[in-house]
Amino acid sequence: MFKIKELFNLITGLWADTEAELSSLSREDLIRLINNISNKVDGMVDIMNDFSVCSHCDGDRISICEPCLDDMEENN
Repeated sequence: MFKIKELFNLITGLWADTEAELSSLSREDLIRLINNISNKVDGMVDIMNDFSVCSHCDGDRISICEPCLDDMEENN
């Protein structure tokens, strides 16, 4: 559940960044804003990679099915 809250916070932070009044920002402020947006998107991608869905499963409550868990155990 922590990852979902973290993802939510990144998304709402990204939304807040896009609501900024850009015309009044200096070049340095714009670069800082773009870097912040980039960092938030990177964070979202990292979190989403943790939510990988099993190709054998269709349910939204199952992230990895038993056969895949067995394969992962064998590979470790």
